[in-house]
Amino acid sequence: LRSVINGSAARQLCAAAARPAQRMALSTEAPASPPPAASASSDEALTEAMRRILSLDNASQAEKNLYNLRQAVKKFQTHPTDTGSPEVQIALLTERMARVTDHAKTHRKDHNSKRGLIQMVSDRRRMLKYLKRESEERYHRLIARLGIRDTVSLVPPRAFLPAKAAVAAAARARERQQEV
Repeated sequence: LRSVINGSAARQLCAAAARPAQRMALSTEAPASPPPAASASSDEALTEAMRRILSLDNASQAEKNLYNLRQAVKKFQTHPTDTGSPEVQIALLTERMARVTDHAKTHRKDHNSKRGLIQMVSDRRRMLKYLKRESEERYHRLIARLGIRDTVSLVPPRAFLPAKAAVAAAARARERQQEV
């Protein structure tokens, strides 16, 4: 590989390969410009070798997770700098929930992760409810893109009626008040 690397762009790529945080950004990009002294065949070999080195197959699980989250942000953002819209937040939660669900299937006794998963489900449901209340069109478009079911209801739950004992106690209290 060293015999192929002989330009400034190649040195930058190798230096970037040593930094895992930049692996994902470089794994899809080609070098900006070919080195002036390199021939075409060595340049092709360089880019192929660097693509193999920087491939997500060689990345750690944390890097793969980060890459998946960034792809979800790109897919669901409403404008180029959007990272906080309800659509993006719901998509990120859905991505994390899928990962934790896989973990929970393997590690059945990991109750802390299950608790976190339940909290994520609750958070996502709350955000979906907000989105449906604000814009039903965006809500339906989002659940179709995510492939999740429409389970959000904006109708408030029915109020619980008091038990017979509570009604009787209230009646006795009213009678006492009238006697005094």
